[in-house]
Amino acid sequence: MSEKVMVSKEVAEAINFANVKETEGLAKKISRWHGMTKEEQEDLVFDSLMRVYNDEENGGFYDYYGNEKMKLIYKAFPTIRLFVRTLDKGYEIEQTPEDIIKVRFNAMERIVQGSDRDSDYDYAKGCTNGILTTLETLGMEIKGVNC
Repeated sequence: MSEKVMVSKEVAEAINFANVKETEGLAKKISRWHGMTKEEQEDLVFDSLMRVYNDEENGGFYDYYGNEKMKLIYKAFPTIRLFVRTLDKGYEIEQTPEDIIKVRFNAMERIVQGSDRDSDYDYAKGCTNGILTTLETLGMEIKGVNC
C-alpha cells in the first residue's frame, strides 16, 4: 500500500494550509527547532496534526485554524488511518474534467502548429474543433481553451 492518495485540489490546499500553520507554530514554540533535523521537525508536525485531527469534539481542524476549508479534511479522510497514510505516503491532486480537456486541447494545438504531416494536422485539428464545438454546445467555458 505504498501508492499516493488521490485528493481534490481543495483538499490538497487544506492539507498544505494545516501543515504550514503547524510548522510555523511549532517553530515559534520550540526553542531548539532550528537545531533539529528535518526528520525530527516533520515528526513533530505529524504528531501535532494527529492531535488536532483527533480533537474533533473541540472542533478539530476547523476551530483550531478558523478556516472553512479545514472541514474538507474530515470529509476526505473519514478515518485517521487514511489521513495518516496521506501524510506519510503523500498525495496526488486529482485532475478535474476541465483540466483534462485543457491538457488534451493544448497537446492537439501544439500538433496543429508544428505538424509537417497532413494526417497529423488533420487529426489534431479535428480534435481541437471537436472540443470547441462540444464546449460551445454545452455552454461551457474553460480558461485557456475557449475563453
